[in-house]
Amino acid sequence: PIYLKQYFTIIKEKNVKEKVIIAKGDKKLSHSNITYREVDKKYLGDTTTVIYQSKVYLFIWGNPHYLILIDNNKVAQTYLKQFDLLWGIAR
Repeated sequence: PIYLKQYFTIIKEKNVKEKVIIAKGDKKLSHSNITYREVDKKYLGDTTTVIYQSKVYLFIWGNPHYLILIDNNKVAQTYLKQFDLLWGIAR
């Protein structure tokens, strides 16, 4: 909880706007800088992808957890296009 509180403080101070796609029925954290849309769970896997500037963070949940960081503008733009497509069909 302390890390989440710090994170919310940072995104508010820097005015970072987040768009998050979650599975229908999943928990939403209430924050003015975060906008959610939902899709059927069958379209989402057991990983989390974060796209920020030229970086793509791939979180693989399991035992152990893994994080893959790709710092490449072309890769980030490709992931962003895929996100925008999914965002467009999400509700």
